[in-house]
Amino acid sequence: MEKATRKKLTTEQAAELCALSALLDERIDTGDIPGVANRSDAERGLLYWPVKRQRMLRLDAEVLSGSNAFAPHEAMFRRSFRHGMILLMAVSD
Repeated sequence: MEKATRKKLTTEQAAELCALSALLDERIDTGDIPGVANRSDAERGLLYWPVKRQRMLRLDAEVLSGSNAFAPHEAMFRRSFRHGMILLMAVSD
């Protein structure tokens, strides 16, 4: 999953945000925001980002070369490693 890059605000946008932040909550018109009556299809955890910790890991050369075939990028390697660890923990229970 790629991280989105932020564009710098224009001077007008920055001024508008400053003006909005100075408004009291009671003065902000929220009448045009549609209400959500049914939240049964809401999902939790979609914005969860796991904590990363740096570790030194020594892998056998054949393991590393084999992993490059199906997971050439670090994120793909982490995902496949996590999947393998979850399967291993499920089997050991």
